[in-house]
Amino acid sequence: MFTPHTQDNLYANSLIDYLLKEEHFLLDHINNFGIACPANIVLAGRTKTTSYIMSFKDLVVGGLRLLMSTLTSNVNLPLNLLDPLGHNIIDVYLSDTASRNKISQEIHASILEFTGKMANESAKYQLRFAFNLNANDKIVLKSGNRNMCLTGMCT
Repeated sequence: MFTPHTQDNLYANSLIDYLLKEEHFLLDHINNFGIACPANIVLAGRTKTTSYIMSFKDLVVGGLRLLMSTLTSNVNLPLNLLDPLGHNIIDVYLSDTASRNKISQEIHASILEFTGKMANESAKYQLRFAFNLNANDKIVLKSGNRNMCLTGMCT
């Protein structure tokens, strides 16, 4: 699961393209949700319409549209005096309740979809998931007695 912000979306797309073509990963085993995405596509997104969030008031990506093709904006976030360019992940995309909920819901849906696929394939990994953008985020991949922390504190 990738959740890149801004230019990291370009790196995520390149890495996903490599994983699919060179490492022969299955598309069903990769998911991507872009935040303030300057790319023109989100590779391995759950759907074409919900795999990213982009503010109409994001002037950074809006400026890039003058030079290159980008995804269209899909959310109207309020202006934030802490970031007049409307691009910062904390001050813009996570400070708005509706935006934060959309991001959380997409990540949660992706994780649930992924764990369902893993259970159906009798995978050797078990994914424990606890996610709340208002608290300490924690995603842990467990294999046997080993925990591999993907984010937050591992217990």
